[in-house]
Amino acid sequence: MDDIYIDEQFIRERITQLRLAKGVSEREMSLSIGMCESYIRNITSTRALPSMPSFLNICEYFKITPAEFFESDLKIPNISKEAMRELERLFGDDLAYVINFLKMMKKSHADTVIELLHMQSLK
Repeated sequence: MDDIYIDEQFIRERITQLRLAKGVSEREMSLSIGMCESYIRNITSTRALPSMPSFLNICEYFKITPAEFFESDLKIPNISKEAMRELERLFGDDLAYVINFLKMMKKSHADTVIELLHMQSLK
């Protein structure tokens, strides 16, 4: 049987990544999950790791599953899930057009499209 290796540093970095994406401080997150104000700082500064119940609370706080927590390619899970839900509404050729559009889009074009969408939402 293979040994299962848990990368403790990944856990610490992933919590930080998700916390920053949510725009909350370590203190704010700690208190929001019902822990003392230094709880998350103790995890990210290598003093501790969360227990399983605490880990599940952390996932719940970010509104992600434990599997999504470990998907390191998924930088911002909630936005990715929302994008997937919207894409699932499209069918056939419409979905293929969107995929081709995204593949061809350069960063500068994406910035322009996002700016236009932002201006439209303010109207």
